[in-house]
Order: sequence, then structure tokens, then C-alpha cells
Amino acid sequence: MNGCEKPSWDIDRGRRYVRLVPPFVPRIAVLAVAIVYILSVKSADRKPTTLVVEPELLAKLQTLADGLHHEIVLCLDGRVENDVAHASSFFMPSPVHSSSTRSASDACPRGTLATWHNHPKGKASEGPLSLGRLSFQRSGSDPEERASGLCALSASDVGSASRLGYPFIVISVDASTWCWWSLDEVRAFEREGVTRGPPAPDRVASD
Repeated sequence: MNGCEKPSWDIDRGRRYVRLVPPFVPRIAVLAVAIVYILSVKSADRKPTTLVVEPELLAKLQTLADGLHHEIVLCLDGRVENDVAHASSFFMPSPVHSSSTRSASDACPRGTLATWHNHPKGKASEGPLSLGRLSFQRSGSDPEERASGLCALSASDVGSASRLGYPFIVISVDASTWCWWSLDEVRAFEREGVTRGPPAPDRVASD
């Protein structure tokens, strides 16, 4: 058989020979390509459900949270593997407003995995508010309030995160306290009209 001939079989049917060319060979190849394409599309459309903040980035974020007295907003970037988003770097969008209970900035770039902002401990101080595209606000906190109590979404946090649609939102309070939520959880809070959205027990770290 040369390279141009199609594979075939000879079947003996009494005195006659019938040469059959299996039509399923090219069909199998086409089917395999179609399956690979469908799986790749489904993988691309799959939303990550778990956030992992890489240790080096987490150390930087917790250092910032421990030293800042005003809120700021950061955009976390990284990679997605299956259903898990791995945040490994951050970008600071142009700030519009910052106080101890409010932060506003330009929006994060397209493809951002998560937004991060801090909830500083201590007495609240207010100033004029200029809302940017990305805005978070919480009520004034008790200076004696535990850090874990500050690791929660305000109604403003929920509304802003739901509207902009980044896959995750992260809040840090101090060097050892941080928590996160998925977009689905945030939008569930919005539908329920909650004024305070606590994290799931396995999504908060605090001493």
C-alpha cells in the first residue's frame, strides 16, 4: 500500500471478494477534534471557585494591612488552574479617595482575579468622599473591636464587588487577619439585602 491508498479489508464471501473502505476512520478523527474543542471551550468558560493567595504576595498584603491607617484598593493578578485561582501579584489603580472607613479608585484592569482592600483597626476618621469606579465603604469601627469582626463585607462592599464582577474579593485587617469571598457569594448577599456579609468559616484567617 502506498501513501495515497486508503486502508481496506478483503472479505471472502464465497467466490466474490468485496473490498471495504472503513468510512468511520475520518469520522473518528473529526469527532476527536470536536471533543477536544468542546472541552477547551468549557474549560475557558469555567469560573474559579477557590482563591489561593501565594505566600509571598500574602506577606506583602498583610504588611500593608498592619501598617495602614486608611483604606486602599489593590487589584490581584495571577493564574487559574482548573477551578483554583492563584493570586501572585498586585497592581494599585489610581486612588480617588482614602479614609479609615472608605476607599475609592479607578477600576481594576480586565482579567483581574480579585480586588483587595483593608479594614484598618482603630478610631474612624472621615473626610469628603469622591466616588471612583471601584468604591468600598464600611461603618465606623470600635477601636476595641476584634480584628476578626472587621473581616466582613459592608453593603457598599457587596454592591461594588457585585457590579464590577471580579471573581473574588479579599479583605485584610492586620498582619494576621484576612478573608475572601467568591463573586457568587457576594451576589447572594446582594440578593438577600444583607448589610454585613461575613466570610465562610474556612475563608478567614485570624489569630
